[in-house]
Amino acid sequence: MYISRVYIRNYRNFEEFDLFIPDGSPLTIIGGNNCGKTNFLQAIRLVLDSGIAPWDKRLTEEDFCWSIGEEPWKSGEQIVITVTFSNVTDKEEIQSLLHSIAPVYDEESVLSSKSADSLEANISFVFAPSTLNKEGDYDLIEDYISFLVAGRYHPSGYYYLPDGSTKEYGDTVISGLYSCPSKEEFYKYFYLSEDNIKKLEDDSSATFEKQLAKQSYPNKVRKHINLLALDALRDVKNDFYFGYRSLVSQLIRGGIKNSKKNQISKEVSAAFKNLRTSGAIPEANTILDDIETRLQNKDINLLSDKADLIIGTPRVTLENIGRYFNFLVNLKEDLKSDQDMETIGLGYQNLAYISAIFALFELKKELSLNDTDEKIRIVYNLLLIEEPEAHLDVQNQKYLHTQIENKTQKLMEVKAADDDETEGEDAPQFFAFTQVIQTSHSTHLASKSDLKNLVVLQKGVNQARAINIDSVLRLDDDTYSHNRRILKQYLDATRSSLLFARKVVLVEGLSEKYSVGTLINTHLKQQRPESNVDIDSEGIEVVEVGGKIFEPFNALFQNDQSIGLNNKCLNLRDGDSHLESQVVADYETKYNDLNPSSTTTPQLDTKKNIYTFEIDCFFLPIPEDITRNNIEYLKLILYRFMKDGDYFKTDDTFTRKLAAIDSFAQEIVNHGVDKDKFEKFFTDILGHEVSKPSISLYLSSLLKAKLLEDVTEIETWGDTPDTEVGITPFSDLSEFIMPKYIKDGISWLITD
Repeated sequence: MYISRVYIRNYRNFEEFDLFIPDGSPLTIIGGNNCGKTNFLQAIRLVLDSGIAPWDKRLTEEDFCWSIGEEPWKSGEQIVITVTFSNVTDKEEIQSLLHSIAPVYDEESVLSSKSADSLEANISFVFAPSTLNKEGDYDLIEDYISFLVAGRYHPSGYYYLPDGSTKEYGDTVISGLYSCPSKEEFYKYFYLSEDNIKKLEDDSSATFEKQLAKQSYPNKVRKHINLLALDALRDVKNDFYFGYRSLVSQLIRGGIKNSKKNQISKEVSAAFKNLRTSGAIPEANTILDDIETRLQNKDINLLSDKADLIIGTPRVTLENIGRYFNFLVNLKEDLKSDQDMETIGLGYQNLAYISAIFALFELKKELSLNDTDEKIRIVYNLLLIEEPEAHLDVQNQKYLHTQIENKTQKLMEVKAADDDETEGEDAPQFFAFTQVIQTSHSTHLASKSDLKNLVVLQKGVNQARAINIDSVLRLDDDTYSHNRRILKQYLDATRSSLLFARKVVLVEGLSEKYSVGTLINTHLKQQRPESNVDIDSEGIEVVEVGGKIFEPFNALFQNDQSIGLNNKCLNLRDGDSHLESQVVADYETKYNDLNPSSTTTPQLDTKKNIYTFEIDCFFLPIPEDITRNNIEYLKLILYRFMKDGDYFKTDDTFTRKLAAIDSFAQEIVNHGVDKDKFEKFFTDILGHEVSKPSISLYLSSLLKAKLLEDVTEIETWGDTPDTEVGITPFSDLSEFIMPKYIKDGISWLITD
């Protein structure tokens, strides 16, 4: 079985949150700071973690979602967290429990699609008043209780079909079975039994706390679940060794057969005692014997007439056995062997720690009940990891994600047979599904995740939202396969940054990517000169799509906003496709044709130049005024190339290139440029020595010096060119003219 759905209502930054999980593959949840990733994992723990402290289950006013108003508990608002399990296979120990709490569907088509050994089950954590009809305000301390409940119905009032679509419960369920006044109130009634309702109908002041306490299903199910949670600020050194729940202790206990646990303790205790008596530690024995002699001195020992004091060896039990063993590591690239774990880097410690957890999952197939011989099978392993990339370099981040995927596949089927059980076909088989849910800030982990198991958590105006990338693409069946293939191929670590950004600018290639960020910073400084706002503080990410394939990326933004990414996305595109069939006669008209006033959607807009980034940037920044340009910036950039490297130094090469720039600028004014001419122009001035992205890099550097007053860049450009060169020196450059299509796009992007 695996978690197929997590529903959260009124908890912290989740007013009503619902995440459908298509299968049990490792789920990666990404998002910016303070979007709710930690709260999401904590919500799951409230439902499933039997080891969570009792005081953590007693919620406070800070745990209520702020967007539902001030002091919502006074009006009886409830916090509900529901975890849904799917694909529950035939395990008699737990299936009977889950059958009893499986959802009841009223559609025959749904019933026919769900086989008897593949059912669903809901387990909920509820923080609610112990009475529903109290007169006056509820008191958070006196009236509220927290409890687990296993319900046939889901508190949302709807359920998921196998394809991920939803279906609401019928009116009979809403108003009949639970006497619920409306669908909006269903989440307050879903856990009540018919007996609960009868008591409430007979006595409006009656509580149902005792009735709920009798429901033992959730706790019985949780006993079959092995859950481990790794916090972002984990101390792997201490977690390895210290305490009853340390990994060393758990691994040793997991590896000990229940019938041999006393024998193991006796053997280890005897081994310590043998060290003391065998003479294997002569120096230690000398010291210990001396201490014993001092202890037995009648002038010191107050028990001298009754007993002698000696130094003994520890009595080892399963509760303290982890104190006497630890992890050592042999680095293959290091000649040293048997090194303490703390001598290796934090990154390797984290990899070792997670490896130990998977080993524990494989060993811990059953649990002892209260130190008796009675056993409970583990049927499901759940590993919750905050920031698995902690302390890992890029290669190890990718390695870790690949290994997690591989290990979970191998641990889905675990053979459990005692040494004295028969092997072969007649040996009993036991299957424990292992599921990993991880939250991350790493673009490298995002790029390695399958799209169907990649969820973006976004902080909205009122609450956090979960966006499953694959589900967004599925909104359009006609383009789904194509878009999914492109995104899977193109969402590398660099492009995956768009999933973390608050605002996104998509550009065609490296030329735009190198300069657009500086242009955005320039525009922001001009618009808000008194502030320190920049591209990073605005959460803007510039992403190049590697050509003209914008549509798969746009599909993430332009779909239904209840599902798609809820942030702005600006496309900056070349408009030169029209030049195959015509020569531009009226630049202003053509610009307006390429850039209609209305946006594609509130979240998505496209701005196009008339030619290409380089031509519009240097020669035609303002279509309505073709006499103004930035060609002096291009000339200075070429001069810098000449100074920085062995470029343009033969004969009069540089002079001829300057003349070509002036000539081309005049042709632009005369409306005489077609696609062949501008391609020939760039061949003439760049040749094989300079690329368009290189020009863009130098432009970015020049703009930082001229417009953003970057001291380091000013040192680069501050030298006045030789007056005989015939170009404008840095100090005399006129104001850079922001290309209109970029300026218009940035203005739209930064306007809330």
